[in-house]
Amino acid sequence: MNHTANEQSPWRGAHHLSLVTRDLDATVRFYHGLLGMPLFGAMGPRQNHGRHYLFKAGHFIMHFFEQPDAEIPTPPAGWEKHGVAFLPGTYQHVAVELADETALLDLHTRLSAAGVTVTDVTSEGPIRLFYFTDNNGILIEANWTPFDTFAMPINYSHSDLFSDPNPTPAVQELIRHGRLGD
Repeated sequence: MNHTANEQSPWRGAHHLSLVTRDLDATVRFYHGLLGMPLFGAMGPRQNHGRHYLFKAGHFIMHFFEQPDAEIPTPPAGWEKHGVAFLPGTYQHVAVELADETALLDLHTRLSAAGVTVTDVTSEGPIRLFYFTDNNGILIEANWTPFDTFAMPINYSHSDLFSDPNPTPAVQELIRHGRLGD
């Protein structure tokens, strides 16, 4: 399906991200207790997997399966000083958006006070953000954007959002024609 820039998409947005935890109790304490993402569901084991819990992050759900012997790739030591490191063959990070800049800064302060490793708060275009790891070592980005990303119309000439000085041919085509050729 080839949409023009502001044609209505059938997608409503991301629903959930499923991850694995070795310690579901510590995960509840981290996500519900420290991050303030309400526990939305706590489901028992099924035939093909163990217990799994859901946490609400606005209109998005963080979904954790318990697997006590899981091998969970984590960023290398010192990652917070050198930026986000990519781990070959694994997911890189999940980004969760806060309601305003004050909430972002308050979370940064709360995590730091709790001894959680965090990066400095930085800006990438209009987005203010920082990274931290959860109790499992999973890399998370907390961010705030000064506009409603999902209500905003797509604008290929928006200099903050389309700032690649050497965009791929497909992006060049979208910028020039507003759609991809068939």
